[in-house]
Amino acid sequence: MTDLEHLLGGVVDEGSRLARPPDRADLDRRLRQRRATGAVAATVLAVVAGVAVSLVAHHRPVPAPLELAPLVSSAPQGTMSVNPTVVRPGQSIRVEGEHCGPGWPVSLNLGPPVQPREIGTVNADRRGVFVATVRIPLDFPAGTTTVWAACRTPDPPWKFLNRAPLTVLTRE
Repeated sequence: MTDLEHLLGGVVDEGSRLARPPDRADLDRRLRQRRATGAVAATVLAVVAGVAVSLVAHHRPVPAPLELAPLVSSAPQGTMSVNPTVVRPGQSIRVEGEHCGPGWPVSLNLGPPVQPREIGTVNADRRGVFVATVRIPLDFPAGTTTVWAACRTPDPPWKFLNRAPLTVLTRE
């Protein structure tokens, strides 16, 4: 058999194979493969889309802490807890409050609202609750004063002011 006859025989065999209806098992196998590939592609697409949405949601700008004095007359006010409520300079207090924007900074201040002393900054948690332990400055004067926590809120009016009384005794 010559090369030409061999080549023509191969072409005829290939044509005959293509002209025959496909085997049912082969068709089922190919269909399962396509479905599996489609499911994998859909899963990958869903994961990528979820990551993209998550990244966009977590990259909102975090505002700067608020100044206290302008808020005393304009922002809604709430109460917070301070423990202990009687301290000496240099001691620490635990401050707990709420109504702040999730993940946003809360400015903690001590003293009169006109010229308070900043004693710390903390970020609210995902529920808008904040907890901080701060130290009373050693040179803070004795007397009854106020602990202030200024923050932004997720709902209007966009600003909130928490406050609690504190008594500072003289240094020992």
